[in-house]
Parts: sequence; C-alpha cells; structure tokens
Amino acid sequence: MTTTPKTETDAVLTAALWSVALAGIVLAVLSGMIGGGRALVGTAVGAAIATLNLWALIRLVRVLFNRQGPRLPWTLALAAKFALLLGGVFWLIRSELVDVLPLLAGYVALPVGTVAGQLRGAPPAREEA
Repeated sequence: MTTTPKTETDAVLTAALWSVALAGIVLAVLSGMIGGGRALVGTAVGAAIATLNLWALIRLVRVLFNRQGPRLPWTLALAAKFALLLGGVFWLIRSELVDVLPLLAGYVALPVGTVAGQLRGAPPAREEA
C-alpha cells in the first residue's frame, strides 16, 4: 500500500526521507568495500538511526505545528525521542557492538540525504509580478 503526499511540503519531506535512506545504503556499501564487514554493519546501523530519526522528527513536528490535540504529550514524545537517540547511540558504542567512525559515517546520511532531497524535491522558483 502506497500513500501519496497530501501537500507540496509532504512531497519535499518524503523526498528527503527517501534520499536519507538511499544515501545510507550508498554509504554502507562504500564503507563495506573500504573497511570490511564490521564497517558495513556500523555504517548501516548509523544510517538506519538517521533515517528513523528523521521519520520520527517529521511525524512529531507535524503534529506539534498542526496543533492536533494537546501539545504537552507531543513535546514529551519529542524529548523522549531525543533521549532514546542519545541513549541508544551511547549503548551501541559502549557495548562495542559497532565502531564509532562507521556509525558516524552512517549518520552522515542524514545531512547528505536531506540536502539531496531538498534539491531534488524543491519546487521551481516562481516569480511574482
């Protein structure tokens, strides 16, 4: 089942989300080719974290700005998302499940993919008379 974006903003955000996921896949493959299997896994985990972080941020901010219901629970959910992100990354590094540099390389998919998605999904500039 596919959903179509409802607004121009939704289309841009969807393009950014898919671009982050694609950038993560490319970075993971490149990292695996350069650094081996452990680097591939670390980069893939970082890219997955980046993609899920952007997805959650889009959902939470959309609800906050659309003023659907009370704002406090969504504000707390946003703070919990941030705490979960920091705690999860801390746990991954502390338990040595992934190396730090490949994890960071995977998380680079967030800014790279976001910029690529904005460039690809941006509407053409219109001149107003």
